[in-house]
Amino acid sequence: MKIDLSEVRNAYPVPAHIEACARAIAYDLWHGPSYSLIPHAGIEAFTADHFATFASDLNETQGSITETYSGPVADALADFMRDLPSTLYVDENGYLIGENEPEAWTDGEEWYDSEPCYVLSSREIVAALFGDFLAKEFSF
Repeated sequence: MKIDLSEVRNAYPVPAHIEACARAIAYDLWHGPSYSLIPHAGIEAFTADHFATFASDLNETQGSITETYSGPVADALADFMRDLPSTLYVDENGYLIGENEPEAWTDGEEWYDSEPCYVLSSREIVAALFGDFLAKEFSF
């Protein structure tokens, strides 16, 4: 069965600052240490313009400079990942059902079993949003 991962992406949209955090972490892991500027407005104001290979490429007057992988950028991404559901249920056609396992139901006269479904694990949910590389790195 092919699962439509866009259903997961639509149900759990990734905020722009979290997407930027994910890209910064992936860059850090692929290319070696990098640095991030946490704007005075907070991590919610973080963008792709706020990380670089060298700390000297960032303007310290706009915020605080930290290591990307061990600072607030990684913390924000990990917090977002932890807030995602631990499982999702997908129907036999690959469409998202929800966070709860479908149950049998009745029309008042007769009981019907729920449709067959597939369970997406937390790792598969994170991989759908951020890719396998970050899902493995964050131990999902």
